[in-house]
Amino acid sequence: MAWLVLQRALHAGEITMTDMLAPANRLGAQDICEMTGGEAIAELPAILRELLTRSRKLYQRIHRLDEMIVRDNA
Repeated sequence: MAWLVLQRALHAGEITMTDMLAPANRLGAQDICEMTGGEAIAELPAILRELLTRSRKLYQRIHRLDEMIVRDNA
């Protein structure tokens, strides 16, 4: 969510691309957000297992966007 807020601030002219590319503002927690296995725990409700899968896929899409921004502005 913080990454999206930074994107909005960038497009609104509230921060610069340099600010956006600062290490402190980059997408983090990759090791946690891409963790797998929870969706295979049969004891969890099906809706939670689905949410785990969808959340990981959303993080992966945002990670690709973040990498594209860095690559295009390097």
